[in-house]
Amino acid sequence: MKNIGKKVWFSSAGRSIVFGTVTEEKIENQWHLVRVDWHIPEGRASDLTEWQKIANLGDVVQLEKDLAGFRDTG
Repeated sequence: MKNIGKKVWFSSAGRSIVFGTVTEEKIENQWHLVRVDWHIPEGRASDLTEWQKIANLGDVVQLEKDLAGFRDTG
């Protein structure tokens, strides 16, 4: 497993986005799960569970590349 320290993001119902860092990993029932230290803005409630499927999370490095592509297109 190679995701410890990886920066990830999660979007809840397309209304908001939160960012975090992977702190632990495990395989459970054939799912690759990660525990994330989320950076949730003060005063905002979160319904994120303790362990997340890595397949449901976005990679911040890839997001930065995607956004840079938007800037470069003019």
